[in-house]
Amino acid sequence: MSAPSEFLFTWDIVNAWKMGTYPTVEVYEALRPLLGYVHVKGGQAAADDPAKLKWKVGLDEASWPVREVIQAVVDDGVSPVICLNPAHGEWKTDYDYGDGSTATTPFRKRNLAPVTGRDIDFLRRNVEGDRVMSYQRDFERRVRIGVVGVGDHAYRNILPLLTFLPVEFVAVADTNSELGAKPRSSTGGSRTTKARPRCTRTRRLTPSSCASLRNCTLRSP
Repeated sequence: MSAPSEFLFTWDIVNAWKMGTYPTVEVYEALRPLLGYVHVKGGQAAADDPAKLKWKVGLDEASWPVREVIQAVVDDGVSPVICLNPAHGEWKTDYDYGDGSTATTPFRKRNLAPVTGRDIDFLRRNVEGDRVMSYQRDFERRVRIGVVGVGDHAYRNILPLLTFLPVEFVAVADTNSELGAKPRSSTGGSRTTKARPRCTRTRRLTPSSCASLRNCTLRSP
């Protein structure tokens, strides 16, 4: 690394906590010269160990110093945007996830958009600085998009955020037809129709065709 000023890292705050480093302003200050991007999640410690990540909760009940750390990040301008992801940990029985789920609800049947919305509202209320994140309804023009592949990463980290981007979610394709049907309800889709292309081989995806997906199901309004 002969040019350290051009080689920067992403600090995924709660991922680092999950690996054993509890997030504090002091930790941020030590890492600051190396940072170019910051990810933020909620997360709550175990009752018997305040430094150990235990529960999957939003920023509103996070047990690490969210306001202080993120305010320092914003004040220093080390990250062009703050990336917001769902939390790690176990589902907490007495926490309201906003989707009618319980601690035993299977992951694929959960809707993380309500907690994501609360997290954004939390940051807006508690962190001073420029506000660049808007809700989908704030944009007069939206990009029509389709999502190819709705596995765990897309379901946890991508689909819940579409509510806050200037996009119109019009199609989804997945090799699992059941997964292809579910994201529509989670992201506000109003109507779904089925189209089942006959896919014989895998090749590079083109905008005009779903034939590049083996055994795929395409669903669009």
